Amino acid sequence: MPIDNTSIRHRWAYSSYDHETETRPIRHRWTYSSYDHETETRPIRHRWAYSSYDHETETRPIKHRWAYSSYAHETETRPIRHRRAYSSYAHETETRPIRHRWAYTSYAHETKTRPIRHRWAYSSYAHETETRPIRHRWAYTSYAHETKTRPNTTL
Repeated sequence: MPIDNTSIRHRWAYSSYDHETETRPIRHRWTYSSYDHETETRPIRHRWAYSSYDHETETRPIKHRWAYSSYAHETETRPIRHRRAYSSYAHETETRPIRHRWAYTSYAHETKTRPIRHRWAYSSYAHETETRPIRHRWAYTSYAHETKTRPNTTL
């Protein structure tokens, strides 16, 4: 099968990253992951390519690019914007509510200070304030003991 200019230009994106060198153009790192809106200063360790892609061929169609986040077991119809990015979510299932999908896309809309490692931050905390102690964020149960309207049971 002849290799046209497109295949040559995209060929590196479909092969193993184990052989990567520092000579790879930095401006090409995010081109195929829809990160064009991000700057070139993104740390390389946050790249979506964390594992070897030896099992993939250089002829993989570009529409399969979502599969580079270890979603090879999913169908080809998974939208790129729903991809879980930068983190290991192998422990999570596909039953996660779709309303949480914002956590799996780009974090450009979030502040730079939001730690990615805090898995509790990927749930819906819009009802909470920034003043709530971090140690309490994991508690999904009753917050009645934290309110000022605690029933008086000492009568």
